Amino acid sequence: LQCDSEDGKNCRLTRIFSQNISYDYSGRVYSSQQLDFENEIVEDGLNKVMEYDSDNRIIGIREYEGRYLFQYFTIEYLPAQIVQRKYMFNADMETTINSHETTFSLNSKGKILTIDRVDYITPMLSKGRETYEYDNRGNVIKIVFVSETHPETNLTHEFEYDKKLNPFRLVGFQIILGSDDIFSYQTQNRNNIIRRRTIYPDFELPFSETRYRYNEQGYPTHFLSNSSEIETFEYDCI
Repeated sequence: LQCDSEDGKNCRLTRIFSQNISYDYSGRVYSSQQLDFENEIVEDGLNKVMEYDSDNRIIGIREYEGRYLFQYFTIEYLPAQIVQRKYMFNADMETTINSHETTFSLNSKGKILTIDRVDYITPMLSKGRETYEYDNRGNVIKIVFVSETHPETNLTHEFEYDKKLNPFRLVGFQIILGSDDIFSYQTQNRNNIIRRRTIYPDFELPFSETRYRYNEQGYPTHFLSNSSEIETFEYDCI
């Protein structure tokens, strides 16, 4: 997980700690992720196990509920594309099904241009595309999602940034428990999101704000919202 930043500082993100215990829609509890130790597991919790190729690229993820494997992902690298497939276990049929396929199209710098999503397990096959727009610092300022099959789910995300360094860019992928996306706007940005809003076809949500504390290298050490500390970040920096 180590890389050289653009500013010549050699930093490695070693730990992310969240003070909040989270729950998914089924009521399962899961803990925050760590990058230098095994994922913390709480009762009936979720955790992920990574697999890499010889070039140190992430090519597979297995997700466990407690000790039981319930789904896994494969990641395939093609010219100017990354294809991520999600497989879920069907207990009734005692088999594994390819439930989702996500195709990331990249530019010459490896930045996401579009994300095409196919959901095979909805009552009717669901298809949609996200289109990314960047500012001159390489930050994603707008994501437009258009559904080919369900236009009522169309939406737009807009973002504003600080001028400090984004820790998720050090890693290159995200391992958020409960999230399917391995690559996203979080891993693309040079800087940190301070304001964001979501616009739906019939209404829009107001901007939500985020504040940070930073270390001497310009990376955030604390993530704050509504004056309460939400996450802390730890680094090894040279």
